[in-house]
Amino acid sequence: MSLNQQYLVYLAKYPLLTKSATTGVLAALNEMIASAISGDVKKTEVNLLGTKIKINHVLSPRILQMVFYGACIATPISHKLYGVLNKFFKGKLSPKMKLVQLVASLCTVTPCLSAVYVSWLSFLNGYKASGGSFGQELKRFFTVIGRGLKSNFFTIYRTSLGTTLVAMSIAQNFLPPELWVVFFSCVYFVVGTIQNTRFKLRAKRDMFVPTVAGKRFLTNQLRKSPQFTRMLTSHAVIFSSHGEPKDVLKTHTYEIDENNIKPNEIVLKTLGAPVNPSDINQVQGVYPSQPEKTTQLGTSEPSAVGGNEGLFEIIKIGSDVKGFQVGDWAIPTSVNFGTWRSHALCEEGKMMKVPNPEQSKQAGKKQGLTINQGATLSVNPLTAYLMLTHYVKLTPGKDWFIQNGGNSAVGKFASQIGKLLGIHSISVVRDRPEIEELKKELKEVCGATQVITEEQNNSKDFGPQVKQWVKETGGEIKLALNCVGGKSSAGVARKLAPNGLMLTYGGMSFQPVTLPTSLHIFKNVTSAGFWVTELLKSDPNLKRETVDKIVEWYTSGELLDAPSKENQWGDQDLAQVFIDAVANSKSGKQLVKF
Repeated sequence: MSLNQQYLVYLAKYPLLTKSATTGVLAALNEMIASAISGDVKKTEVNLLGTKIKINHVLSPRILQMVFYGACIATPISHKLYGVLNKFFKGKLSPKMKLVQLVASLCTVTPCLSAVYVSWLSFLNGYKASGGSFGQELKRFFTVIGRGLKSNFFTIYRTSLGTTLVAMSIAQNFLPPELWVVFFSCVYFVVGTIQNTRFKLRAKRDMFVPTVAGKRFLTNQLRKSPQFTRMLTSHAVIFSSHGEPKDVLKTHTYEIDENNIKPNEIVLKTLGAPVNPSDINQVQGVYPSQPEKTTQLGTSEPSAVGGNEGLFEIIKIGSDVKGFQVGDWAIPTSVNFGTWRSHALCEEGKMMKVPNPEQSKQAGKKQGLTINQGATLSVNPLTAYLMLTHYVKLTPGKDWFIQNGGNSAVGKFASQIGKLLGIHSISVVRDRPEIEELKKELKEVCGATQVITEEQNNSKDFGPQVKQWVKETGGEIKLALNCVGGKSSAGVARKLAPNGLMLTYGGMSFQPVTLPTSLHIFKNVTSAGFWVTELLKSDPNLKRETVDKIVEWYTSGELLDAPSKENQWGDQDLAQVFIDAVANSKSGKQLVKF
């Protein structure tokens, strides 16, 4: 008995099982061939006789998923539908009835199988459980399927119509009914492999194709291939009213359809987002700059996403986006972006590119940005740099600045940047038992020229020592940086040279800034406020220039970032992760990593 005869025997004895096995094998071949043609290969390292060898292959979990679809979904449905069709038209062999049977197949079986195929691929590519309630997950599931059908059903159905017309004509004239399912499985195997290959090529649309012919080929394939909806679930920490973070912060999940973005939009994956005092103040409702509360993310009441600083990776770009590629890193161009979320969708212009580690390596830099450096780039280092460079001309090698809060994040950045610019510095810190260790750290690690205590800052007897330091360099103390207020601010202001400037950028003591009248009258000392948000808003190019400078110092290894306590988000509630980070922020900078 030939192999074909054996197959027919099994087909007659176990029709559904044999058809399922046949379709399952063809589905596996479909996935493997499409992967090989499109270059979607995997690399596995194996140990062969003590030697590690990398093997290229096309094996992946998706093969099993397609086998399951072919054997357990598509075949049973087609078996049943064609069975009903054959039973209804049994014995009706006239040309007219064959035509009716063909039309009936095109109007029933073909659209049904097309819908099943599109639904399955939409499910594979677009649905991922987000940990919501059963009702929420069910709604997401049907949303993914619905969008997939809306986008791709008629594309698949149109292809299937032509295929079915030819295949049905052949089947009616040359094949017995019991072979129809197998025959159609083979036909759809060829068509499905072509469609799957095109789909995989679409997934690689962002890859560089060097030749004109290659670009033309890829463009043609992408134009023909269907786009299956891929839904991303974004977890966002929102607040609808103001109050303490533990009372008003909550997690909201919403969907981002990666295949339905506007030409100028980009999809972002969050890498890290810090907790800043200004972020907490925004939630409390006491910060001057507030994000707009809307229902655009599907919330039941107007809400805003927390967070102003963060680092993102580009995972999808619109067709008109020129400034980004998939894999690039980016930070928000302005405040109130809402960085406390796992994913985001925005216009290209709302983000600013920063180099990822691979790009820094290719540029010959000593090191790449860390997630902590990138996520905390927009506030503290920019504040320090702009205060030192934007208001007073300080002569390198001669002039000085003095600052209180010398052990703060901004204070440490100011000391480092001052040293890089050749500016001498005096850092004022609170007295403590380990004061000598702190002084050593601030001098040797952060680059402060001198470190004094608040007691020395407020003592008239210590004034001559400060004058001696300044005299030795032949310069002046032209700038004071104040983040404390109260007596401390008066102490640093007294050390300013005539016409000196004190910039206030914080008030950690919660006491007003008080300056002796004599400083205004006899030394013409002035006092001004510094708010990095307002300054950058007035000059959009200033942030780009400043970020580039800070990044250059980071990647050259000349600037150290302020360490953060990392809070890793996993399966837990995202709002609770940020609530815990806020609670721990008094003990140091907190960073949530995604």
